[in-house]
Amino acid sequence: MNNKAITNRTNALKSTGPKTKKGKAIASQNAMKHGLLSQKLILEEESHQEFDCFRQKLYQALLPIGALEEILVEKIVSSGWRFRRLIKVEKSFFEEEDEYALRPPEFCDAFKKSGGNYMQILSRYESAIEKSFYKAIHELQRVQGMRLGQPVLAPIALDINVSDINEVGFVS
Repeated sequence: MNNKAITNRTNALKSTGPKTKKGKAIASQNAMKHGLLSQKLILEEESHQEFDCFRQKLYQALLPIGALEEILVEKIVSSGWRFRRLIKVEKSFFEEEDEYALRPPEFCDAFKKSGGNYMQILSRYESAIEKSFYKAIHELQRVQGMRLGQPVLAPIALDINVSDINEVGFVS
């Protein structure tokens, strides 16, 4: 082990970190850049009342019965809320005036460091969130169909094989 590593470890032992609840709460958000994949569903800048209204509308539209259906609806709510956030973030990149409070300097920095590929990064996040959203909707439809005695097909999963640039096919 080199001297720099030893010095870093020694200094780390001296670090005490935040002591108060407020300090710990602030420190827990140090890695938060844009909140698109945050473990925390409702960010400080977002309205709990608006979220509750959004959630209630989805419950009314999807009418879950039982614990399994409720879990799937919660997944739909979570993904839908994050998707709404992503749309607001995308919109803020194209507007002159910044109307969205989720765009502090560290948020911009998170995407500036992408080398100008922030739209590719947003697109990746969008794909992941959208996939989660539709997967939960489709599974809810299957579960509700089974509950209602309707014939339900098994979920379809495809593996795509790309072994050669000229040969793309599906694996069965």
